[in-house]
Amino acid sequence: MTTAEQHADVEALLHRTLAAHKARGTAVVVDGAEDEAVRQRLVAKVPEVGPFLATPIRTVNVSVPTWRVTDIPNGWLPGKEFSA
Repeated sequence: MTTAEQHADVEALLHRTLAAHKARGTAVVVDGAEDEAVRQRLVAKVPEVGPFLATPIRTVNVSVPTWRVTDIPNGWLPGKEFSA
């Protein structure tokens, strides 16, 4: 799978996931030093993740600036929009 295909797959997955949760966001596949820094932080926080990170996976930076929350018992219909 090419990098462009990986990016397209990540973007499609993000859009499906966010649509299901009434949110909007972006995803960027991270490479190089930033990818390594993310992996080091994960292993420092959760050492058990080390073997998982040894598999061919990609690091993705996901940003969700807005999302809509519906809470019918509290009268949030239509839902309230929140932003980061």
